[in-house]
Amino acid sequence: MRCVRTATTIAIARDGDRRRRGKAGISMVYDAVFACIILFVGMAYAASSVPPAPPKPTPDLQSYATSLLVWMDSKGILAPYIYTQDSAGLASVLDRLAPTGAGYCVKVYSPNWDLLWTYTSPSFDAGNAAASQPYPLSGYQGVPDPKIVVLLLSG
Repeated sequence: MRCVRTATTIAIARDGDRRRRGKAGISMVYDAVFACIILFVGMAYAASSVPPAPPKPTPDLQSYATSLLVWMDSKGILAPYIYTQDSAGLASVLDRLAPTGAGYCVKVYSPNWDLLWTYTSPSFDAGNAAASQPYPLSGYQGVPDPKIVVLLLSG
């Protein structure tokens, strides 16, 4: 028995190919829409996890000091001042963010808790100070150089 291809069978075969291609195109559209939804959900989650403004001063200076370090690091403010030892720049930022009338002291340690440098504001009172939780920094500008930052607030 011999298979004869006629114009009708060729047309049917081509029509079937078009249908298969059409289904593949539709699934690609669904994949693209699904990928966009995943991207938007991810961006919304990332935007909601970073606080938009500095934390408000609270009566508990220890938690405020820790929140301040976390916020400064999330905005990319903390590491440049710590790794370049720019105490004047750090002081200008902390003067604006610290509670009114509060003094502060920033201490930077090595991973072995050796004191590397410190900056103390003129109004800092060591007898009435609360320290933040130790805040680790892993490095700056792609160079691994771990440091530990402690912010003390007095007021």
